[in-house]
Amino acid sequence: MAGVSVAMTPAEGVECLLRVLDARFKIYFGLQQERLEVFAMEPPDLSDSPSAYASFVRHYQFSFAERAAVALALVPHIRPHLLDVFH
Repeated sequence: MAGVSVAMTPAEGVECLLRVLDARFKIYFGLQQERLEVFAMEPPDLSDSPSAYASFVRHYQFSFAERAAVALALVPHIRPHLLDVFH
């Protein structure tokens, strides 16, 4: 079952990035009724995860923005179509 955890943790980070991108687009285009603060969003909790990705994030004590940047770097490898505007 450890392989599932290792595979799921970076994907969860990408899912969090997807929520951030969605919120930013809604703010930019005025589609959000209430004021949404992107940095108030909670990233996935990795405190109990045994994965290498979680250890990496915990070791360097990444901020929300740093975790988003790492997730953005992983997107082409995990969900390549995510940033494809024509998809």
